[in-house]
Amino acid sequence: MSDLASGLAIGKYLKHKLSGITTNINPSFSLESIPIIAYERTGYNVDLESSSRDGLRYTTSVRIDIVYGSYDEAIDAAIQIKSILENQRGSYKGIVVFDCDFAGADENTDGNLFQQTLNFDFKTN
Repeated sequence: MSDLASGLAIGKYLKHKLSGITTNINPSFSLESIPIIAYERTGYNVDLESSSRDGLRYTTSVRIDIVYGSYDEAIDAAIQIKSILENQRGSYKGIVVFDCDFAGADENTDGNLFQQTLNFDFKTN
């Protein structure tokens, strides 16, 4: 996989890594099927500090929204996702993740649905 395609295909890696939590993992946000884990690539930049003679490395920033019908379930899923991704390395179908930094969190509710938002920076090939 080319350098560009690896960072752009981070969604495939996320679906693979998070498939044990729910099968409803999508790059779009739809409240028709709860629980949902929705992800969005929010940035994609050359990481000059970690690039080497072996090739360029990229920082791929991703926001993950977790929506459940209860606050406790949303928090539990957020904690599980954070532990699966944070500081982890891995690969999936040519996508290589050298590291994953947790970059912050937020939460929201409308009184019926509870949303946890996690932000990550993936170091990719």
